[in-house]
Amino acid sequence: MSYSSLRMTLETIIMQPGINPKLVFVCFDEKLDEMINLIELFEFNYVKISSSSNYMEIFHKSIEKLLNSNELIGEV
Repeated sequence: MSYSSLRMTLETIIMQPGINPKLVFVCFDEKLDEMINLIELFEFNYVKISSSSNYMEIFHKSIEKLLNSNELIGEV
């Protein structure tokens, strides 16, 4: 994942009318801890997920973690 791409995506999200940063959750690979500071800068929440090369598996893991609220580790 590109740090620059993430920054541009977060900027786009934060500019949307009526967005509440406390309700935005960013899921990312647990090996990419350098993303945390950027996510916190936007006051978004984050969830680390285990690595995978399969997009659908990543998506499934992300949704699964979000629905299991006791696993949310990056609440701001």
